[in-house]
Amino acid sequence: MNKIVTDNVATIGVVAPRVNRADVSAFQRDVVNLVELDQMIRQYPTDPKLYEMKGTLLDRLGYRELALKAWDESLELDPANGSLKKFMQRREAKRTISGETP
Repeated sequence: MNKIVTDNVATIGVVAPRVNRADVSAFQRDVVNLVELDQMIRQYPTDPKLYEMKGTLLDRLGYRELALKAWDESLELDPANGSLKKFMQRREAKRTISGETP
């Protein structure tokens, strides 16, 4: 398991990247879901779907690098997950075209 992904959950509630006031409740809900996912991952550390969901929440919260690490962990546990591989390839292609930094 990637220690960086699991150890940074506590800091997410403290420093919110670019969150609008109207989005606070959605942000709070995502943080709570992330904490719950982290607890589930401790119980089921080999479940690739949990890491995939964690990556999605981290991405939604603006933590792109941590999201990529969670998705990579998911693919390590389930290399046959074609839909996640395609999603990550499309995301990388969009980021390259737009010039977005990781």
